Amino acid sequence: MIDLRNIKHVYVACGYTDLRKGIDGYIYLADGKLKIDPFTNVIFIFCNKFKNKIKILHYESGSFWLYYKRIEHYTIKWPVASTGIEITKSQVDALLTGLRLENYIKKWLKSNFTFSRKYGNIYNIKEHIYMENLEFKSQIAERLKKYQSLNSPEEKEIYFKNLMIEFEDVEIQKYILEEKQRLEKMRKYGRKTEKLTDGTYIQLALFDENSDVFNEAEEIASNSAPEPEYETITYRRKKRQNKVNMNNQNLITVIIDHKLKNAHCDKCGSVLQEITYKEIRTYDFIPARLVLNVHREHSYKCNTCSSPDKNVIINVKRKTSFPKLMAEDSFISHIIVEKYLKHVPLYRQEKVFNNMGLDVTRKNFSNWIIKAANVLSPLYLLLYQNIIKSDICHMDETPLRVIEADQKNAYMWGLCSSKYDNPAYIYVYEPNRRHHHASDLLKGFKGYLHSDGYEAYRGINGVTNVACFAHARRKYVEILKVTPHNSSFYNLAETGKNYIDRLYKIEKQIVNLSIDERYKIRQEKSLPIINEYENWLNSNIYVNHKQFAITKAINYSLNGMKELRGYLLDGRLDIDNNRCERMMKNFVIGRKNFLFCFSESGADASAVLYSIIET
Repeated sequence: MIDLRNIKHVYVACGYTDLRKGIDGYIYLADGKLKIDPFTNVIFIFCNKFKNKIKILHYESGSFWLYYKRIEHYTIKWPVASTGIEITKSQVDALLTGLRLENYIKKWLKSNFTFSRKYGNIYNIKEHIYMENLEFKSQIAERLKKYQSLNSPEEKEIYFKNLMIEFEDVEIQKYILEEKQRLEKMRKYGRKTEKLTDGTYIQLALFDENSDVFNEAEEIASNSAPEPEYETITYRRKKRQNKVNMNNQNLITVIIDHKLKNAHCDKCGSVLQEITYKEIRTYDFIPARLVLNVHREHSYKCNTCSSPDKNVIINVKRKTSFPKLMAEDSFISHIIVEKYLKHVPLYRQEKVFNNMGLDVTRKNFSNWIIKAANVLSPLYLLLYQNIIKSDICHMDETPLRVIEADQKNAYMWGLCSSKYDNPAYIYVYEPNRRHHHASDLLKGFKGYLHSDGYEAYRGINGVTNVACFAHARRKYVEILKVTPHNSSFYNLAETGKNYIDRLYKIEKQIVNLSIDERYKIRQEKSLPIINEYENWLNSNIYVNHKQFAITKAINYSLNGMKELRGYLLDGRLDIDNNRCERMMKNFVIGRKNFLFCFSESGADASAVLYSIIET
């Protein structure tokens, strides 16, 4: 920084200046326009049109010095008067620092304590910061009064520099807040895919003025991409008929013959002889229809074995799992498939059957589903035991709203077997996601547990945790979606993502190999990459600012590195927990339609039926 003690005069160029000039250009402005000798002990300060860049011309020790400063997160309150104005030494120091204290405090208060509710929950984070900083607002006002009350320029200079150190921390918190807002927008409105075009950044700014959300084609277009080459090949072939391949053994085939009722010639009356026929195949759909089955359960009496005191009667009962219900087994199966496979809520099914003339309610359907779950519970337990007896398990959990539950959000836990074991998928309803629920579900299990690294899965006896590289990669991808290219955080996130992509590339190459070959290749190729990745993590820890998204992404991998390495222990293990993630996705799609479960018994029934359907 320039030492102002040796400076005689400071000249500030009011308005804005074209900062593309070089030293000669600014010397011309000082000498030719202002008629001031630039070779004396003075400095000249220029600002650009957008008030976020300044340049300072200074002559010292026989040479000119041109200083350049760019302001990142705010703009400078620059004077625009056409006549000369007087400014104090501390104000000059503020300009050289990049801002004026009074104007900066006012701008900071305005940006951090006024916020919009236009977009609903997106700005809840900013409201939270607002509530926490009400006390800090009054402190800023007091410090501004104290600054203005100081008489000595030296005291003001020292006091100002100390405030700048504190404001730097405030700016960091403001950046963290804005970063959280961008992530919330991306998660709510952005693309869900984690596939990114190499070297391409798609700006997500749905509510910003310079939004690029609707310019995806322009963003990812590349003039340098080579166009594919084509060659023309001509040959003759028989004209192809339009055919639909329906490989279904249960498809009913109906033959419809179109014949003449009176096979006689219209001219001479002779009998016509059939010579051939043309076969045309079409597909028809028969809408579902309701059928009323009247079951007559007959009773028989044996006259030989009967006596006056006792009659021997034989009753013939219908074979069904629900003898007291008015619905057939196939009808209840249809309700279950529609709800848990096709994700059609019960209230929509109620309307469908009411339109068909059947007077039923969703309460009837709920009772049928609970009774069906009770009937299928033994099969459900067998699937659960099949997972517990194996030595590899995938596990995850997702929120579920239950109206009658004590807590606002309950949880649906998911367990599934490895692809090398008999397929089994289990859902279990629990009121929360505490550690003892995971421990109880895995009671008796000994082996490897794939999970997302959640704390509840740790510390279970006999369980070796294997973390998910897909979760680690996802945190970097989110940063790449909301961070500009020129940010250092973008470069860090891209580097971290590239390490994980190299591991996935190896997994893609060995997917069809044997278990032993997979284990051997992982030790030879994947292990060195993971070691290199861990060294990179240790060299990029932002200890002072743990709320940065990039810091969270780095710490996620660093804190779970032992579990992330777990998939190297056995060739049967997966690099991620996507097998269970795909299983939970089906439940999440259904949850978006039916929204909640009314009772805990209904949630338990849903867990049983989802397990049967998914398996």
